[in-house]
Amino acid sequence: MGDRTYEVSEKLNHLIKADEFVKTGGSYQRYAIMADIPRGTFYGWLAVRERIATKAASTPKHTQLVDLGKVSRNTITTARQIITIDYYGAKIEVLGEDALLALLKNIRAASNESL
Repeated sequence: MGDRTYEVSEKLNHLIKADEFVKTGGSYQRYAIMADIPRGTFYGWLAVRERIATKAASTPKHTQLVDLGKVSRNTITTARQIITIDYYGAKIEVLGEDALLALLKNIRAASNESL
């Protein structure tokens, strides 16, 4: 045991495993000892179980940023048609269809690289 910090997902996993252990006849105290978690810490998690589960559900799984690159000047149309894409609060404005196409190509290339 030591001064370890647990992620929200780790806490939730331990609580689920502890519930299964208790259903098979074990105790929360015994699970905490077996998992090498201080009892006070573990019982604190049990006391705020719903808050931990809510926080785990609201935590994004993947928060990786993707470099989309820059659109070159020669790909922007001279028609000055602004295209706005509003998707769940994220707003992207591009200047013309060529700029939109270049942006989408960069997104596709970046998503293929991250796989």
